[in-house]
Amino acid sequence: MPETSKTADQALSILEMIADNGAQSIADLARDMQLSRTVVYRLLTTLEAHGLVRRSHSLYRLGPKLFALVQHVERAVRDAARAPMADLAGSIRETVVLTVKDGLNAISAERIVGADHILQRIG
Repeated sequence: MPETSKTADQALSILEMIADNGAQSIADLARDMQLSRTVVYRLLTTLEAHGLVRRSHSLYRLGPKLFALVQHVERAVRDAARAPMADLAGSIRETVVLTVKDGLNAISAERIVGADHILQRIG
């Protein structure tokens, strides 16, 4: 197995825990990750400085920079699929979703909302 950065691994684990469990406090993250509060605080401060997490009172949530980063994921595939997806959504008046395989999971990479769907969930 290649050598990895322990600090980067811990920071990425924090992002995954917040994504999986919603807003988290320093105490929750420190307990679940079995790290000191000081280490978790420093990691969160770094992530916050980069816009990857946002603090609201004593809870940390995923930050707005993640939205900007995700726009670069599978860009060529998304760009190639967008026009045919829009045509299909227009003809069947339903939402069309492009998924990308991620191991055993599938991740939504692009979505064109159908014309008959007045209410939409954003984000």
